[in-house]
Amino acid sequence: MRKHLGKDPAVRICWATIALLTALIIISTIIGGQPSQANEHPTTSSSTISSSSTTTSTNSSSTTTTKPATPSTTVSTIPTTGCPPEISELIQEHFADDYEWALATAWRESNCRPEVVSAEGARGIMQLLGHEDLIANAGGNWRDPGTNIRAARALYEQCGRLPWAAPNYGCEAK
Repeated sequence: MRKHLGKDPAVRICWATIALLTALIIISTIIGGQPSQANEHPTTSSSTISSSSTTTSTNSSSTTTTKPATPSTTVSTIPTTGCPPEISELIQEHFADDYEWALATAWRESNCRPEVVSAEGARGIMQLLGHEDLIANAGGNWRDPGTNIRAARALYEQCGRLPWAAPNYGCEAK
């Protein structure tokens, strides 16, 4: 092992740091559940699942068996988002069959803000890039949440989730 690391102190420090961080992650996972996620969004919905410990003791033989409690497990769900209720309701109305995905997409793309324009020119709550015909058919004003969501639904019906997953998705809405 020493031969592999060589004599360079920087390389040895780097490997030692990686080993230490890996050990800390493993220990914190074993002792306290999942490692904390510092960048987790504050409005993320989650639920905690835990089990209590079980103790069995026998008085005649003085044997005590203790099963440690299962570490708490936090299961994150989709962000509950800071979307205003009227935006969430519009998304629910137009994307009832894929509501969780559409709500998470609106939050990821624009934080549910209708006036957002990306550097690439994607616009509105659902960040539509181009698709002037869909916007015109849905009401004409991309800043209007209802128009933007209706146009996104029309695009979704023709191309599925692909336009939001890949920049050059190759699906032309008609």
